Amino acid sequence: MRRLAVVALVALAFPATAFAHANLDSTSPTYRQRLHAPVREVVLRFDQAVQAEPNAIEVRSEFGKILSGAARAHGPTVRVPLKHLPRGAYTVRWHVLSEDGHVVSGVFTFGVGVKAPPPTEAYGASGPTTTEHVVRWAYFLSLALLLGGLGFRLLLGGEELPAAAERRFFLVAGAGVVATLEVGILAFMLRAEDALQLPFGRLLYGDLSSIAGGTRFGEAFIAMTLGYALVAAFVFLAWLTDRRFLLWPALVLGLGFASGLSLSGHSAVDAGSSWRSELADWAHLSAAALWIGGLIGLLVLWRSLPVLSRVAGLVVCVPRFSNVAFFSVVFLLASGVGATVIHMPILAALWETSYGKTILVKIGLLAAAMLLGAVNLLRSKPRLVAAPDADAGRPAAALLRRTISGETLLLAAAVFAAALLSSLAPPAAALAKEGSALAKVGPGPVGTVVHQGPYTLRVLVHPNKAVVPNSFALALTKNGKPVRRADVTLSLSMLDMQMANQELQLTETRPGIYARPAPALVMVGHWGLEFNVTPKGGTPFTALVVDHATG
Repeated sequence: MRRLAVVALVALAFPATAFAHANLDSTSPTYRQRLHAPVREVVLRFDQAVQAEPNAIEVRSEFGKILSGAARAHGPTVRVPLKHLPRGAYTVRWHVLSEDGHVVSGVFTFGVGVKAPPPTEAYGASGPTTTEHVVRWAYFLSLALLLGGLGFRLLLGGEELPAAAERRFFLVAGAGVVATLEVGILAFMLRAEDALQLPFGRLLYGDLSSIAGGTRFGEAFIAMTLGYALVAAFVFLAWLTDRRFLLWPALVLGLGFASGLSLSGHSAVDAGSSWRSELADWAHLSAAALWIGGLIGLLVLWRSLPVLSRVAGLVVCVPRFSNVAFFSVVFLLASGVGATVIHMPILAALWETSYGKTILVKIGLLAAAMLLGAVNLLRSKPRLVAAPDADAGRPAAALLRRTISGETLLLAAAVFAAALLSSLAPPAAALAKEGSALAKVGPGPVGTVVHQGPYTLRVLVHPNKAVVPNSFALALTKNGKPVRRADVTLSLSMLDMQMANQELQLTETRPGIYARPAPALVMVGHWGLEFNVTPKGGTPFTALVVDHATG
């Protein structure tokens, strides 16, 4: 029997080895490599022989232009020749057929003379979708369920709970940690699918190492998944052994690993970020999780206690929770105000950008929740504590239940706004220049006249759309006469989010007319068009125009 078992195991093992799908061993250039000089080919090496069609590897510029030829496979190596690569960032998208018949795909980036973007910002990658917003919201709620639930139970200290209440607490904490793990995996898969532009069928056999190990998002996902698996172990051991002190390391680790969201979000990776913005985001998230999770804990306790002992149970836990809720609100306000000050270059960004508008909605929801919390603190709590018996305390307990339910719903809506904020990029620091703009133009073709001292400038942009070829021109006159042989540079800065500025040297095509075609507007939104002009023999000057480009 043992020999038969060994033979069966060998028979099962060998086909799995022989027909495993191909794995990418190395690339040249490597992931996100910054080259000092252009290369003539891209090379992919796998752990087994693969088949490749002529279009198996596509190398595109940051504007989408294909600069690669026909791919050729020789055993485990696939090569594709390249045209001359000018300075810029490049995206490599590849797919090959492995010996088991599965199509293996992947994406990576490299740069020539510039820093390569992460694969989540590669050409063709899409931004967060509505589904991703909903999943991120669910992730935040699961964190609140876990962290707030743990915090609420630890608030009760050595208080013994009825068996039904203790059982429901561990059900809530267990649901929170399982949801955190499962929803986190789903969020990673959705981000990888949209960023790498791989349909789900290919994603199963896709090379995800570029996003898992090449981005802060991927690194945070791995760390948080392992971290919350450890938290789940502590929660399980606390339930299994009835040792509530094990909930303390679960809470501390849970709060610590929640920082992964702050370290991998826009506030951390955008230009101008600092440890202050990351700390503010983490404190904001932690305070909100403890607040909303504690409210859910109160509702669970309410439903778990026998009717005759509900008032007595609430008299014990409500004052303790009120203190934690108060400090959570203080931290929430302080961190929220701090993050807003850090991310808002000008006050007008609050109502001029999507990021700012979402903050205003979130502030409104939090203000309403705080109002209900104030009702609990100033009315429900004193009446509940002062009640001489259970019958006298029931009206206050009923009011408390209604306000807590409303407070929980408002906070859940505020968490959805927070999920949106984590996917939106903060306004660019360049937005602060908006006040010095000579004009605001767009959407649609631009043909506007502005004045800077004795000079008259006619700004022309056509068709003024993102991700298509655009023509930029400046007609420059002084006292009605064309200004000849000036040095004119156009600097383009994205105002809605942090992006690297682009510079274009305009050429004099006709007397006093400086122009250049270029697909420079890489995304929809508000752009700062800053013309730096040095007239021959004259004093240099700058003219800024804010342009709204559409898709």
